[in-house]
Amino acid sequence: MIKKVISLFICFAAVFTVTVSAFAQSVGSEVEAASSVPLYLRYYYDQMDKDAQAIFLKMRKAILNCDKKVTFDKEFDNASIDGLIQVVELIFMYDPLTFNVNWEEISVDPKDLDALVFSYYYKKETYDKMVAAYEKRVDKILDKLTDDMTVYKKIKTIHDAIINTAVYDLDAPNNDNIYGTLVKKTAKCDGYAKTFNYICGKAGIRSICVIGDDDASNDNILHMWNKVYYNKQWYNVDVTWDDPVSDLKRNIIYDYFMIDDETMFRDHIEQPISFEIPEANDDSKAYYKVNKKCADDLDSAKELIKNSVISAAKNKTTVVRFQCSSKSLFRKVENYLSFDTINDLTESINKKTGKNIVTFVPVPYEGQYSFTILILYENTSLDSYFIDTDGFDSSILSIFEKFGIK
Repeated sequence: MIKKVISLFICFAAVFTVTVSAFAQSVGSEVEAASSVPLYLRYYYDQMDKDAQAIFLKMRKAILNCDKKVTFDKEFDNASIDGLIQVVELIFMYDPLTFNVNWEEISVDPKDLDALVFSYYYKKETYDKMVAAYEKRVDKILDKLTDDMTVYKKIKTIHDAIINTAVYDLDAPNNDNIYGTLVKKTAKCDGYAKTFNYICGKAGIRSICVIGDDDASNDNILHMWNKVYYNKQWYNVDVTWDDPVSDLKRNIIYDYFMIDDETMFRDHIEQPISFEIPEANDDSKAYYKVNKKCADDLDSAKELIKNSVISAAKNKTTVVRFQCSSKSLFRKVENYLSFDTINDLTESINKKTGKNIVTFVPVPYEGQYSFTILILYENTSLDSYFIDTDGFDSSILSIFEKFGIK
């Protein structure tokens, strides 16, 4: 019986390997005691029945120790199919510490039919060095979280630290795990999400990883983000999409920071598999609302644009961002920001601040009804605004040259 159950378990693992190949293969950390279920896994673990929990703990201990084999006694006797699916999903898809096991090569030991045999990507010695390397980076981020910080500020600090460390890269090795994200400084969605989840857990902040679809492309692309528990409410945080693939300098955005499901689902589709996902129903802690950068009508949008550019000009900041509360307002703001309006505003702001703004360029993002404004100043060059301009074609370069920026 146990051989059949273990074989079935391996089949589930293989199915999940194919299903989430866009972002699967997670990452490792310090070896934890088998009975220890860290905060970043607790929400899902608590949904499992006791038989599934026993299998999960035994497997996790073996994997984190890089054991070649784990032998089961009676753990599978009463295990349900649903419970086994949850074990596979929690260890393989959501656990940020199981990077080293090669799920495609799990097998039943022919000499011991009650045992699973594991294959690993790295030797234990290499694995330990990887663990030590990224734990140093984690500790540096945790050191930024001071006792006088609010939990909200701590969540933002973790969010920002990951974005300021990693660059989005679909092809880089280990881009789906903490080591790749913090040490090699390249990540894709599951690398961002699992790293955020792990650091939040270390900081005593409850967080989970969520799997869904990238609805913006309409290609059903698998995606991973987080939900974080704050002030007795759940909120969505998508670190990946707040780290835009852009050559702009100083370009962290907060379109997906502490937002509710209604806002998130404008361009994301949540796909719970075997666990219940908590709802996020409060929109009051979204970054733009908390920081008064969200306009509710055209008049407030006009005031927000003007004040944002004035504030930026005083500090010679090159990028500001704000949001509209609705799609209809977003369209009105798009129409308002004509060439003539921008010229008039630039002249008015220069008179008020005494600064020499050449112009500002609004870049709309319909996904979250937000605008990035790039502010151009006199006597500056392109490298004041962009990390890399090699990909700019002649037509784009000529536009900047008309404003005296080369």
